[in-house]
Formats: sequence, structure tokens, C-alpha cells
Amino acid sequence: MNYIEQGSLRDQLKEISTSTWDKKLNCLYEVSCGLVNIHEMNIVHQDFHSGNILNGNCKYNPTISPLIADLGLARPSFQSNFDKDVIYGVLPYVAPEVLRSKPYTKAADIYSFGIIMTEISTGISPFHDRPHDRNLAAEICGGLRPEFVRGTPQIYIDLVRQCTNADESKRPTAIEIREILEVWIYNEEFIKLFKEADKNMSISKSTIATINSEAYFTSRILKYSDLPKPMNSVEIRPFKKNNYVTTQVSLHLPNYDELSIDEDDNQEN
Repeated sequence: MNYIEQGSLRDQLKEISTSTWDKKLNCLYEVSCGLVNIHEMNIVHQDFHSGNILNGNCKYNPTISPLIADLGLARPSFQSNFDKDVIYGVLPYVAPEVLRSKPYTKAADIYSFGIIMTEISTGISPFHDRPHDRNLAAEICGGLRPEFVRGTPQIYIDLVRQCTNADESKRPTAIEIREILEVWIYNEEFIKLFKEADKNMSISKSTIATINSEAYFTSRILKYSDLPKPMNSVEIRPFKKNNYVTTQVSLHLPNYDELSIDEDDNQEN
């Protein structure tokens, strides 16, 4: 009952937007542990998004883990009976190769995890302010990804980009992500780095985002034809785990990644 009472991760985005980085990282770490468990059983979730993560009060009690739920679409990763004509999910979390009718894989779950990382860092649902239609699907295939708020650590942005790489073969594994997050949480230099980032985050406690009436955050059938070949809109270096466990990183955030949030906006729940 505890998970039901706490609701989903998406239900607590307003609170998450004002949380410190250590709470955000701990919550992500627990989610990554759940994803590792799923993938180690050779299962692909196929509908992985923040609405399917039951909270369990993960931000305040590290002994209670968030639970990855709704495994109704999950299947063994080696199973080949994939119906390419039926794609089911929440559009912003669906990997571009899946939108183009390639089979769901563990790498597609990693893409979804990367989108969840942007959601936890900003406290805002991805592409909340625009219709979830074919145009958005085409732009996602063309490299469009959710933006970050000013002050987000560059190393965090880089890991999100690795997870959402248009080339699914170049995304990290769930185990690699878990190991990176563990270092960020317990290494003293990274603790200092993320504490400094807390001072630079630009989200106001009163900030709430408006949700477009055609933005759908419940799973549904997605059918889009003639989508472009997936590509990245920014250069992404080859993934190397060691690049994320050394503290020789920058907190600078390029202008094109900055997200301006209007404090007068209103979010629908």
C-alpha cells in the first residue's frame, strides 16, 4: 500500500524540481537498480516512463526503493514476435528506432531512462508544452531531446545524451548507469560538485509548467509512418564509463541547452 499512497514519480515532479541533487541522484540510482534487475532477467520493459515508477518515498527514505511497475508489455529480450505495426507507450519516452518500427530492446529502455533523467533534473514532463503527434515523433527521430535548466552539471547532461543517443548500439547499459550514479552519490569530489550545482539551479520553488491539451502522458497506441532516420542533433562522444567517474568535469551549461521557465505557468495534475 505504501507505493500506492505515494503515487508515481510523475505525481511528485513539483517536489522533485526543488529537491537537492543528492536526492535526485539517489532516486535515479534506485530506479537504475530496478532496471538492472529487469534486464538481468533478460526482460525488456517496453513502456518505461515516470508514470510507471511508483515512488515509495524514495527522496526521503533511502531504505524504500521506487518500484518499476506495469510490466504488462514486458517480454524476454530474445523474443522475436514483435508486431512492428503496434507501438504502445508515451511518445516522449519511446526510442526513435522503435518509432520507426524496430523491435524494443534493452537499449530502448535505456533511452527511456535518459528521458526520465531529464524529467528528474527539471521537475517537468518532457515536451509538456506541445502536441504529442507525428511532428514531435519526426523531430525526436531528427535528434530533438528535452532541454535542461541552467546550472545542470555538464557531466549529467553528457550521460543523458549517451542514454538518448540515436544509435542504440552506443547507449550505456543499465549496469554501467548504476555504477556511475553510485560513484556520483558516494565519491567526495562528486558530492562537492553536485552541492555546488544546487547553488546554481535556476528553478524557482513556485515554478510550475503548463501542459498542452494534446500532450498525452498515459500509454497509448502510436502509429506514425515515414519517419526520418534517427540522428543526433549534437555531437556525442563514444561512451566510456571512466569519463563519468572522474571529477575533471565542468558545471558550465551551453546556452542552447538552457530552458527558460515562466514562473506564472500553471501545471495540470
